[in-house]
Amino acid sequence: MATIDFCLAIGAMLGLAFLFVLPVAVLAMAEAGTEAVRAAGAEAVMAGWLTEMVTAAVLASLCAAVLVWLIRRRTLAGHLPAMPGARAALVAVAGGLAVQAFAIGVGLLGQQVGGEVQPSNALPLAELAQRSPWLAWLLVVAVAPLAEELLFRHVLLRRFALAGRAGLGLAITSLGFAALHEPWPGAAGVTAWLSTVMVYVAMGLGFGLVYVRTGRFWAAVLAHAVCNLAALLAMTYS
Repeated sequence: MATIDFCLAIGAMLGLAFLFVLPVAVLAMAEAGTEAVRAAGAEAVMAGWLTEMVTAAVLASLCAAVLVWLIRRRTLAGHLPAMPGARAALVAVAGGLAVQAFAIGVGLLGQQVGGEVQPSNALPLAELAQRSPWLAWLLVVAVAPLAEELLFRHVLLRRFALAGRAGLGLAITSLGFAALHEPWPGAAGVTAWLSTVMVYVAMGLGFGLVYVRTGRFWAAVLAHAVCNLAALLAMTYS
């Protein structure tokens, strides 16, 4: 069952990303014109469309998560012990802040060893925050956490938790979460990539632990939102 969930999740993510992002790329190329694309290169042309690309990618992930959940929800029926709401909220906030603190720590350590954390989405998000601050806050603090927690925790991790294999599920979904965000090394090099992957694995583990310990989907979303909020505040005011 877990294999079906993962295959369906990968297919939905790739398929909807193609459907959402490709039209943006086509529009960017069409607006620039053939000569401009040849002269400047496709990457340079797309740099002016980062806001649209980020928005399309996040919306694609939300649609993919909802689609997978709708298809598989009947097979995910079952009970996870639920923590009282107020306590779950405190655990979620603490978990989100702890994950962000870990990310900062890894970043500081990485600076000392030449492997500074450099998420591949940092530049597009910075561009989005500059061009449309309200959209950046909406996507980063609300939409992205909802989409990713619905898919990775409420579908994929839940499958393992219901089967009594939450530990294995935490490991697999955290690695998958990291692979989604940082699938391969970029221009910064392997050391920086490994540092960034470590942060995303920790994020997956942190949000997953919140989900398993509280038994509440909204708590995982809250933890993710708090983490992203702290990161966006740091990026905006640093």
